[in-house]
Amino acid sequence: MEWDDYVEQTKNGRGLIAVAGVVHDVSDFIKDHPGGKAMIKSGIGKDATAMFNGGVYYHSNAAHNLLSTMRVGVIRGGCEVEIWKKAQQENKDQHIIKDGEGNKIVRAGAQVTKVFEPIASAGAA
Repeated sequence: MEWDDYVEQTKNGRGLIAVAGVVHDVSDFIKDHPGGKAMIKSGIGKDATAMFNGGVYYHSNAAHNLLSTMRVGVIRGGCEVEIWKKAQQENKDQHIIKDGEGNKIVRAGAQVTKVFEPIASAGAA
């Protein structure tokens, strides 16, 4: 499925979310979502990968398994690729932003990137 087709289907009322490039039809699950209807609806028509994988809540293995039963397609090229391409087209006249070390920062529009700190562990004995 093309990214634009995915977005178009959601505009026509289909409850689709994309997680890691896989499209899921969550229409029948919206009313039963433990986090509430608003939370799952906020991912419809978008790349909900970060939201599902810790950006909002760390979903359990059971949640991952349940989501897998709702698969209906795969985004050609993956969600990240399509969002990046669209952002490049929309922001082609903007200057490149660099971090403190001079590396180019790439974002999909205004999408926030969450960075996790490494887990502290005891040193080897």
